Amino acid sequence: MARKKVSDEKKIFLQELEKDGVEVLAVYNEPYNNHWQVFALIPVEKCEPTPFQREVSPAHLSHLKNSIDKIGRYLDPITIVRTRDGKYYTPNGSHRLSAMRELGKEKIAAIIIPDEEVMHKILAMNVEKAHNIKEKSLEVIKMYQHFLERNAEKKEVDYAFEFEEPFYITLGLIYQEEERFAGASYLPLLRRIEQFLEKPLKEAYEERKRRAKIIKEELEPLIQNIISKFHERGIKIPFLKSIIISQNNPYKRKKKGTFDFDEGVNQFIQNLSQYDVSKVKEEDLLKEMPEE
Repeated sequence: MARKKVSDEKKIFLQELEKDGVEVLAVYNEPYNNHWQVFALIPVEKCEPTPFQREVSPAHLSHLKNSIDKIGRYLDPITIVRTRDGKYYTPNGSHRLSAMRELGKEKIAAIIIPDEEVMHKILAMNVEKAHNIKEKSLEVIKMYQHFLERNAEKKEVDYAFEFEEPFYITLGLIYQEEERFAGASYLPLLRRIEQFLEKPLKEAYEERKRRAKIIKEELEPLIQNIISKFHERGIKIPFLKSIIISQNNPYKRKKKGTFDFDEGVNQFIQNLSQYDVSKVKEEDLLKEMPEE
């Protein structure tokens, strides 16, 4: 009975592809878990990036177009997930898709996966182009909000694989309001005090908003005030914000362990309030400058 169900699902799926103008080249079982999937040529106009993906990089797009044109062949199929409502999303091929579109091509080679949930897992492993903190955080928070609309009762921790790191969620909320926020400076602290929450998404999301507000409205003004005092002394070195956070990180010298968010933030605020800029020498700051 199970085999008949799979066969029926496959038949319906292939019929839907045909209706959409997809040229099926092969139906096969992938070699890891023997799941069936489709190799096909899909109309470029049918494909689009996932709604929670980062923006296309103009430099990377230009490089891809030049590479395809120079080789004279399109060699790397994108992955496509066909959703239940008939959309064709690529979670790892937006640059290649854009390149083929700008090169005026009507079709693109793709592996089509008949499982919508795979889309979110592929995003977590996307290494086509390295993310910076802002890009990754925005991608994660868009994904989070997508899940929130679909199943608000599922726990945040259940999506740990898809989100990768809990601090991306908190920073993502900040970046959605303030794109120029320098969130990378907070990573040494956030890595120690952020964990995935054992709460339903609808509750966890409110907690994430609370944490984002604390960072943006309480921590950031304190740090900017300290930076201003250093500037008044004529000290304007690179990475000054990162150095200040590092010097006042209450867990800097603790090699292992994770700690409570509120406890960590309160201790960090206390350290900042006791930080005497007048006693800090520029050479001591330079010793802690991170490598570029």
